[in-house]
Amino acid sequence: MLKQRKPLAVDTIFVLAMICVFAASSLMVVLYGARVYKNIMADTDNNYHTRTGLSYVTNKIRSADVSGSVYTIKRDGVDMLVISEHLEGTEYLHCIYYYDGWLREIMFVEAGYSFNLRDGERIVSAEDFTVRELGAGFLLLTLKNNGGNVLSMAVSLRS
Repeated sequence: MLKQRKPLAVDTIFVLAMICVFAASSLMVVLYGARVYKNIMADTDNNYHTRTGLSYVTNKIRSADVSGSVYTIKRDGVDMLVISEHLEGTEYLHCIYYYDGWLREIMFVEAGYSFNLRDGERIVSAEDFTVRELGAGFLLLTLKNNGGNVLSMAVSLRS
C-alpha cells in the first residue's frame, strides 16, 4: 500500500516564511549597525576636532613661550589668547579666539592695530572657546565642540 503524501504547499509556505523572517531580521541588524556606526563616527569626528583645536592652541603657546609674551585679554566681549612677538623693534600679536561658530586666529597683527573679529582664519568649528589665567603660570583652555562636549586643558607657561 502506498503512503499518502502530505500536501507540499504547507511545507513550502513554512520554509518560505522562515526565510522571510531570517531576511527581515538580517536587514534590521544591518540597519541598526549602520546607525550605530554613523553615531560613533560623528562622536569620533567631534572629539577629533575638539582635541585638534586644543592641541593647536597648546602648541602655539609652547612655540612662543617667552616671559610675558602669552596673556589673555577681552576684546569686544570675546576672550582672546594673545601671543606677542618682537621683530626688528616692532611688537606683533598673534590672537586666538572664538567668534561666529569657529575657533579663529589672527597672526602678525601689529600691536595697537585694530582688526575685525571676522577676519580671523578659521581653525575648527566649535560652540565656544574660553581661556582663563589660573595664576602661577597656568592657563585653562576650554573648547566646546558642536556636539556639546566640553574639553578643558590646563597649560603651564614655561617662562
